[in-house]
Amino acid sequence: MFDFIINLDRTILYWIQDTLQCTFCDKFFVIATYFGEKGIFWLLSAILLIVFPKTRKIGITALAAIAVSFILSQLVIKNIVGRVRPFEYFNWDLALMLVDIPHDSSFPSSHTSVSVAAGLAILLCDKKFGIPAVIIAVLVAFSRLYLFVHYPSDVFAGIILGTIVAVSAYFVVGKILKNIENKKAIKQTE
Repeated sequence: MFDFIINLDRTILYWIQDTLQCTFCDKFFVIATYFGEKGIFWLLSAILLIVFPKTRKIGITALAAIAVSFILSQLVIKNIVGRVRPFEYFNWDLALMLVDIPHDSSFPSSHTSVSVAAGLAILLCDKKFGIPAVIIAVLVAFSRLYLFVHYPSDVFAGIILGTIVAVSAYFVVGKILKNIENKKAIKQTE
């Protein structure tokens, strides 16, 4: 099974390089990948949403999704799995690397899991903000393949993890905020 997955990963990665690689895409996907770098863009977006009362629930939900996704992908799963990066496994010419060489494990893609968790959490709360957020998340995910720093299976796992975390955050934060509102309403009637 592992041979099938690694062969599929290799086929997809080299197809992307052989088919899509160009100067424009090089520059575009280097920029796109930075939207997922350490979750900073997503954190700042969530904080900005929290500042305004009208979008506070969206920001809290996104922040919860970002935190849980980062902890699970970057701090837990990567350390358990310890998968080497594709540029190492396939002996990719490091002179062709367009970004700094990551030194942590490959599986799952934290850029992807955090971006998908944030983007979907925002989408579940509000389509107006969510659609652009999901588009950015998709671009971040694809950039990890284009830049040859993740296998497709890493990105797929990041998408699955981010989706589970986003949906969970949406329901848990919604329930917590509803309980808080109910307690405030009860206090006001006393």
